[in-house]
Amino acid sequence: MKHLYRYGPVVMFCKRPLYAGNLSRISTVGAWVLAVCLLGLIVGRDVSGQVSSRIPSGYVQVTKEMSLVPGTRLRIYQSFKWNDLSVLGVNKDGSIHVRFIGKPESWDNDFKRSSLIISQEDLDILNEGGPKADAEAVKKKEKMVRESSFGEKAPGGDGEKTSVFQAEPKEPEEKTEAQGSLDLIPRDVEVVVGIPVRAKNKNEFNDATVVAIVDRDTYRVQWDSFKIPPSEVKRSEVYVVPRVLEVLRQPGGKELFASRADRVIRNVRSYPYPTSKFGIRLPLPKDTVKVTAKTPLRIGAKVRLNNYDSVRLQIRWWDATVDGLNWDDSVRIHIDGQDRAFDGEIARECLIITTQELTRLEVIAREEALIAEQTNEEWENLVVVADEVKLFRGTPVYAEMEDGPQDATVLDIIGDRLHVVSDATGGNGTQELFRDQVKIRVKVLEALKLPGTEAKLLRRAQRITEKTEDYPFPTADFLPPPELPRGSVRVGDATPLEIGQRLKLFRNAQWWDLEITDLNWDGSVRIRVNTRQGQLVGDIERRCLVMEKSHLAALEKSTRAEKSPFLGLAKRSGELKSGSASKGSDPTEEVKREPAEQGDPSSGEFKVVLKSFGKSKKIGLAQQVSDLSGEPFGDCLRILGSLPVEVMKGVSKREAEEGVRKLRAAGGEAEAVSE
Repeated sequence: MKHLYRYGPVVMFCKRPLYAGNLSRISTVGAWVLAVCLLGLIVGRDVSGQVSSRIPSGYVQVTKEMSLVPGTRLRIYQSFKWNDLSVLGVNKDGSIHVRFIGKPESWDNDFKRSSLIISQEDLDILNEGGPKADAEAVKKKEKMVRESSFGEKAPGGDGEKTSVFQAEPKEPEEKTEAQGSLDLIPRDVEVVVGIPVRAKNKNEFNDATVVAIVDRDTYRVQWDSFKIPPSEVKRSEVYVVPRVLEVLRQPGGKELFASRADRVIRNVRSYPYPTSKFGIRLPLPKDTVKVTAKTPLRIGAKVRLNNYDSVRLQIRWWDATVDGLNWDDSVRIHIDGQDRAFDGEIARECLIITTQELTRLEVIAREEALIAEQTNEEWENLVVVADEVKLFRGTPVYAEMEDGPQDATVLDIIGDRLHVVSDATGGNGTQELFRDQVKIRVKVLEALKLPGTEAKLLRRAQRITEKTEDYPFPTADFLPPPELPRGSVRVGDATPLEIGQRLKLFRNAQWWDLEITDLNWDGSVRIRVNTRQGQLVGDIERRCLVMEKSHLAALEKSTRAEKSPFLGLAKRSGELKSGSASKGSDPTEEVKREPAEQGDPSSGEFKVVLKSFGKSKKIGLAQQVSDLSGEPFGDCLRILGSLPVEVMKGVSKREAEEGVRKLRAAGGEAEAVSE
């Protein structure tokens, strides 16, 4: 009998050709393949990718009439199991471009609608406000579109979004409607990359994101529809929602769009977290509160959200980390222990936070406000550098550069001229200026009179000349938590430090070991941290560091250890600052004048006693008491319940007055008493 190769691929796995009457020679591999194919037919799934006949309960097959939007969750039967998908777009032929949830982008693929299923719950959400909705639902949908300015997926669309602008085909009517729901960007508003806009493309308005600013009247945008390539648009054809303009006018508002621009440029997809699914449905755990618009969230903050656990088969709380803050008050989160494919934006109302984490964030927020206030106060009181003031290489100044006044550093001094370089250029572009073109902070002026400042400034100038790149260590991001490790104390201005000393630094819920490489002129220290990514070198404030108590006694006896050079100099700085003029005045006489001191005001021993404080100031005051006394934050928080408290003992008059000033600034009432 003829060969039977035409009967399918099973014969390919046989050791020999299949002849009639010779079936006993089928190999074991061929038998298994035959069994697998039969099993596939039994469960209703063939190799062509069709949907199983056994669709899970609560799911329906995707049809051509369904309007799918990016982010819609679907499922497909492959490898004898149901796989979760997320819609990325709709192709012109009606197929769906999807991403496998939990898989890399290389798994992205196109599938026919007949091979996909959708849950009835998701389908109901898609149908809300749709063509078959009642009049009230339609009005609600139109109101939401006007408020958000971003439309939904077109029914049976080709990957583009519908909007209120596409209701009429004529351009004048589209533009009139656009102007009624959105605003043009005013000339007094600075446009930054990352802002969401509605721009005109081929006589149609589409959602987009500004990714580059070509000039004052032209922007390069990346369209939300993956079918439209990036292009340039004119300012007169770009509209934004009023909320975007409000954020752009707020202090620090422009920074909220930076991370969004980076994600758009890199085409980073966001996992959908709709409020209807991820709203708070479980009772709040003990010592947790809901996240509100006033919660001072920041990158790295720990939060929680509730969601169904397919392993435990129940809804539970999931730990998450804040990855970014968005302009619309939503939060970008990363689910701890999960793949980055689950990163996405979620409303604040869906999150909760522990009271301990909330307290930490509030302390950081107050610290940031205090730092900003002190910085503004320093730069509002600048003095002109007189001829009698001796400057060193590396002195930080405020100079009138060619591109405007800015922070700079003196790199060389030749006669009455100074060679300065802008701090923003990283050591490039030295300019020659006269002394009257340079101003200086009172704090720097005080430091120039202290021994050892010249050597520290020279090392600073050398780093700038060599273009050494510093890793940023913002004070607010690296403050230690309230509870320190056992046997550890905070480092303050009165703590002696030396080069080569090893300390600890708190970051991302873990402690980093570090080494001091230099002591700076302003009391900060230069550190080196060894991480998996390499060495991180930069300057950091003393209050961010923690050391062991056992090392403190040895450092106090060391001749190489130094305290902060500004310890006890607040009074002199205040006197000089009160007599100094701000920018634009001529305070030359004040610079020349030395504070008149009758005797030594620092002689004798004093103590600082805290008498009372406001109830709302307890946390911040405990932090300040910890900094001044060197005691753990928890102990300081407890002793505030039994006033009066001796915060500092055996210090000079200047140190005592400085301690009193800090306690009063933190909301307490204190006084310096002679022992």
